[in-house]
Amino acid sequence: MTNQIPVPPGGSNLAAWLLAPGQVVAPQAGMSSAASAPILTAVAGASTVATQLSDTTRDYMVYLQVGTAGTLFIVTMGHTSGASDVTLHASGAGISSEVISFRLPAGWWFLWSGTLTTITQSVAVGC
Repeated sequence: MTNQIPVPPGGSNLAAWLLAPGQVVAPQAGMSSAASAPILTAVAGASTVATQLSDTTRDYMVYLQVGTAGTLFIVTMGHTSGASDVTLHASGAGISSEVISFRLPAGWWFLWSGTLTTITQSVAVGC
């Protein structure tokens, strides 16, 4: 068996892949998602309680702001309510006003746990 290398357009002439001097590439413009990016507020449940967002059809950026800094602070996420696939943040103590952000895949769960730690604000922005 031999490995096959794709042949560029125009045969094996590498020059066919290169731009001519002065030629400009016009990339496709992105699309604004401002009208279709939902925002969910107060998304963090109580400490040690796994949370699944109300919209399970899209990914979200989740932002958690620590209020009271306790003696332990952990954030995990996972594809089940155990939320134990990935440890996102583990520290001996949360830091007051610290913001933890992460992209939560559609339908996944997240969990925060803190000893004497509180979350003052939590928001999720659709991706």
